[in-house]
Amino acid sequence: MQYDRQHGDPFGLLGTLTEMQAAGLVDDEGYASREDWFTHTASADYPDGLARLTDALSGTWVSHPATVMVGLQPGYACGGRSVRVGAWFKGGHLEGTHGGLDKDSSWGFFLDSDADRVYPPVMRGDQALVEFAGRVERDSADSDSP
Repeated sequence: MQYDRQHGDPFGLLGTLTEMQAAGLVDDEGYASREDWFTHTASADYPDGLARLTDALSGTWVSHPATVMVGLQPGYACGGRSVRVGAWFKGGHLEGTHGGLDKDSSWGFFLDSDADRVYPPVMRGDQALVEFAGRVERDSADSDSP
C-alpha cells in the first residue's frame, strides 16, 4: 500500500511514513506492506485507515459496494437535517457514523478465556475471529449430522 496524497496530509501519516522509510519498510516506489501499515498506524488518528478505506471502496467486504462519500471528521453526516434533529431530540448529538475511520469508531477489545493463549498487542477484527469462525463452522457441521 502507498500513501499517495494529492494535497496536505489528510490522514496525518507523513510522520509515520518517515518512520517506516527510516526503518527500511518502504520500497523505492513508496509502497509498504499492508501489515506494516497496520502495525504502524494502530494508534494513529485513523487506525489502519489506508487499508480500511481501500477495502470499503473496492468491495472487499460486500458483494455490491455502494457509492459512498467519505468524511474523516467524527460527527459529520451526509443527508437531511432530520438525522441531527432526531439525535438532539433523543437527548444527544451525533457523535459519529457507522464505518467511521477515527479511533473511537475503530477500536474494540477482544476477550478469550484461554489464559495460555498469546495474542499480538493489536490485531484486526478478522484476525481475532478466525479461530472462532472455524469453531462455529465445525459446531454447525456437528449439529447437522444424524
